[in-house]
Amino acid sequence: MLSKKCVACHGPDEHSRQAGLRLDQPNAKGARILARVSHPTRPMPPSGPRLTDTEIKTLKDWVDAGAPYTAHWAYQKPKRTPATGIDTFILNKLAEKKLNPAKEADRPTLARRVALDLIGVPPEPAVAAEFLRTGDYVKYVDTLLANPQFGERWAKIWLDLARYADTQGYEKDSKRTIWPYRDWVIRAYNDNLPFNEFTIRQLAGDLLPEPSIDDLIATGFHRNTMTNTEGGTDDEEYRDIAIRDRLATTGQVWMGQTWGCAQCHTHKYDPLTHKEFFQLYAFFNQTADDDHPSDRPTLKLTDKASTLILKELAVDKQRKTRIYERGNFLTPGETVEAGIPAAFPPLPPKAPRNRLGFAQWLVSEDNPLTARVTVNRFWSRLMGRGLVDSEE
Repeated sequence: MLSKKCVACHGPDEHSRQAGLRLDQPNAKGARILARVSHPTRPMPPSGPRLTDTEIKTLKDWVDAGAPYTAHWAYQKPKRTPATGIDTFILNKLAEKKLNPAKEADRPTLARRVALDLIGVPPEPAVAAEFLRTGDYVKYVDTLLANPQFGERWAKIWLDLARYADTQGYEKDSKRTIWPYRDWVIRAYNDNLPFNEFTIRQLAGDLLPEPSIDDLIATGFHRNTMTNTEGGTDDEEYRDIAIRDRLATTGQVWMGQTWGCAQCHTHKYDPLTHKEFFQLYAFFNQTADDDHPSDRPTLKLTDKASTLILKELAVDKQRKTRIYERGNFLTPGETVEAGIPAAFPPLPPKAPRNRLGFAQWLVSEDNPLTARVTVNRFWSRLMGRGLVDSEE
């Protein structure tokens, strides 16, 4: 009711919110919102149908109860529900609609479908023949998962999300050496690397204790930003653009949210303010970038090829992060520290305020949205339709 009839004018954006209405009155008697929606000559909302008597009573009861508000279910930790015979419910609903359940696929069809899902191509004749002979489905799936093509097939999906490209973008679009990151992703899938480690190494592999070469290569996730090598460009501008891109991509890939919208204004739909965007930005603002001449890139030799990775700035060289008014880096405002948006579970008190702390928070059990988005993405790829229709 509030979303449909009130939020457009009195929503979460403090810069555009009208009338300064609040919902922290102790009871309905002093609540201005009730006076406005019940006004005899100028009721709210000013246009469209006014609230019905039933809706006004519902609003009054809610305010009398203290206007309780709970976080959206997506940000709440999942609770395991008792196991139920779900097939019974499905069969009953099919019978109600006079529909028959789909027939079980025959072995040749099943063999082909599973192979296309897992390795992207039909199965090798010998592997398919073994499954057709024995019907051992578990062994057949394990054989496909052990095929190197499994990593290649599923890495392609991740590399699209990571905006992987072998060239730098913009006008010159020069080639760059980033294929070691691509190969790292393929190996991660084939080695069955746990998803939390897969995440932490990409976002903060360089900050792990005694990071390996692979940990450093994994940070190539951040180096998939476009790089402008044209003459006359502003280095700081393009460093800022790269950081925003990393942050927006991280929010979309792991949280399924369009964080980039909040770089200019408070988000219109997701619970992210303009200030909170730059608090997240601060986690990513302490790295050496090749877009900035004073920040020499760190180069590592891998298989006789140089690969761009990230390197955190020394503590005494840490940058200040400011809110850019309307997203313009030439109009810096209030200084902010790295922090997590209020709508999300908080960062643990002892967690480091850097990319490592952020990455560990992102995949913690207390932050359920990452798991929901990830499971939905895999479900969609394998089932043809996600638990939620949109993957993002």
